[in-house]
Amino acid sequence: MKQSIDSELLVDLVEDTLPPGFRAGLLARSIKTAQRARAFRLSLRVLTVLGLACGGVLWLKDRSASTSMAQRNTFPPALKAPEIVIVRTAALPANLVVHSFEAAVSIRTNANVTVPLVSDEQLLAAFGDQPVALVRAPGQAPRLIYPGR
Repeated sequence: MKQSIDSELLVDLVEDTLPPGFRAGLLARSIKTAQRARAFRLSLRVLTVLGLACGGVLWLKDRSASTSMAQRNTFPPALKAPEIVIVRTAALPANLVVHSFEAAVSIRTNANVTVPLVSDEQLLAAFGDQPVALVRAPGQAPRLIYPGR
C-alpha cells in the first residue's frame, strides 16, 4: 500500500507531460539521498559507540594503574624524604647594611609657622616636565596624582 501512495504522490507532483526519464531520475536521486542520510546516521552511531568504548578502556586502565601504584608505595606521603634545598649566604657590603637605633622624637601639634598656599597652576608648575594631574571629584578634596619613580 505504501508503494501505491508514493506512486500517487509522485504522479501528483510530476505531470505526465515531462520527459519519461525525468520521473525515474528524480526517484533515483531521492532514493540515493535517503540512503546517504541513513549511512551517515549509521556511521555516527558506530563512531559514538567506538568513542565510548575507547573512553571506558582508558578510564579502566587509569584506575588500575593508580591502584597498582598505590599498592607499590609502602610509605605514606607524609614520611617521604623532603627535597634538599641549598642556600648560600654572602656578606653584604657596608653601604647595604641597615642599622636602627632608639631616638627621642618630639611632635609639635601647634606650630607658629604659617605655610604659604599655592595655586593649582603653581603646584603643577613645580613638577616641571614630569607628568602630573590634579583631580577634583565631586564632594571630595582635590588629589594630586603623579607616577612614582
